[in-house]
Amino acid sequence: MKGRLLKVNDYWLVAYNDAEGLFQRLPLHPYDIQEIEEQEKVFDNIEARIAAYPDIHFEFELFWETGIEVPFDVAKLKTKCYCGHTNICDCGLE
Repeated sequence: MKGRLLKVNDYWLVAYNDAEGLFQRLPLHPYDIQEIEEQEKVFDNIEARIAAYPDIHFEFELFWETGIEVPFDVAKLKTKCYCGHTNICDCGLE
């Protein structure tokens, strides 16, 4: 699916339109959030890069870890980087 990566109140979300055309939001997968935090150490302002290229491809995934009683849906990014590029990234990361 296609969506937009955005940060709202310190939470990373993916906004998209569902099959009926209704606007929906899903939390970003915790592992993708960790990747963004790692890229914050490399790039000066990763949030500005993401805001410049917010369109992403993602898939639905059920997330569950030890300590979580009920699994929940998250958006798992299918991009190679978190600046929004899908096929070729010019960020320098592969």
